Amino acid sequence: MFSGRIGGQNCLYVEIAGISRSQNRIANAFCDLIEGLSEKNRGVWDEAQRKEFDFGYEARLSSERANHFKIKSGTLRRMAKLGASVAVTLYRGDINDSTA
Repeated sequence: MFSGRIGGQNCLYVEIAGISRSQNRIANAFCDLIEGLSEKNRGVWDEAQRKEFDFGYEARLSSERANHFKIKSGTLRRMAKLGASVAVTLYRGDINDSTA
């Protein structure tokens, strides 16, 4: 999604395409990728100042559908072992969206 400098720091934002909407599966897919890095590339990951799994949602507060996710404890342990934190970002939904 993005690779470059922000505020004087190198940043990389990625997402996994074609995977289910299950945040637990997405988190595990990222853990698989990170755990499978070469020794050199894993060193880059390990030295990063900030490592974050950020789950983004389009918030439809006027909808009867809830924005809900669940990450299993084993997945949380994997993420923590990688030195990553978890964040949730809520994006304002389009008020003209007919599905809201």
